[in-house]
Amino acid sequence: MKLEFLIPASPTDEFCAQIAMFRHALDTLGGIYYQANLVAVFGDAIETQIPDRWQPYFKRRINICWVEQQQFNRYSYFAQGHERFLLCTDSADLVFMCDADTCLIRPLTKLIAKLSAKPAIAGLIAHLPPIPGDESQTIKSWNTMAQQLIGKDLKFTYQYTLVDPKQTHRCPCYFNAGFVVGTPALLKSLHASFWEIFQAYQQQFPKQLFFAGQVSMCLAMEQLNLPFHELSMRYNYPNDERADKLFPIELENVVLMHYLREKLFDRRKIFTSERHFNAFLELDLSGSNKVFQSYISKITDARYPF
Repeated sequence: MKLEFLIPASPTDEFCAQIAMFRHALDTLGGIYYQANLVAVFGDAIETQIPDRWQPYFKRRINICWVEQQQFNRYSYFAQGHERFLLCTDSADLVFMCDADTCLIRPLTKLIAKLSAKPAIAGLIAHLPPIPGDESQTIKSWNTMAQQLIGKDLKFTYQYTLVDPKQTHRCPCYFNAGFVVGTPALLKSLHASFWEIFQAYQQQFPKQLFFAGQVSMCLAMEQLNLPFHELSMRYNYPNDERADKLFPIELENVVLMHYLREKLFDRRKIFTSERHFNAFLELDLSGSNKVFQSYISKITDARYPF
């Protein structure tokens, strides 16, 4: 089984530290994870190389690809996400598109088996609507975007993952982009439609760009009628108190941690230096933050690995 992980990033100390820790976690799991191809997809308006201190770590175990300057100048950080689709290796069995602030904690055994038996694009339904509002407002917003961009209304058969389950708030198959997986063939099929829709979205909804990539992926899957699979929370678990309350069983079985919340620590700094690393390990945490902290302590023997 050949796995490939693609992470978009800026060539900064912070992003390099996160990606280096992602590699460290893969290597700790061993086997197919140690052998997995990890690609950092960098793009920036000025910098054209990563900081010198990270060069040795990347040369050994992390491949680097750069977004063309012209593409970055035109599409900014969305160009990094776009470039990942072009880098999917045909020889890979599964390609994982991850954010830099994610960390693999357990093997992906069940997910790999499911997608090997029945190929699909898989992801976790996003936490909240891309445009705030109650259910009727967000459904109207979705259908307005869908009609203008793909010429059809959507089916609302899913539920945002961090909305109280007692309050119905339906959505289409709208994945959180922090962790999306599929075969190279399916992701490449998705790409052409995704990028075309994204460019149209950028022109027609210029004030709603923050989730443009996620929305465009959702609309592209709907347009192409691609097979997709909804993941449970454990495969893209946020360090969020709401998730801890809503998904206690998932919390006990986290496979991939998405440490995107910064209420208790700065996710960008914790792996950049020994001082920040030690300060993170010394925090008195609970819930998903504690799960993440404990795992990092375990795989590093509580010592800064870089």
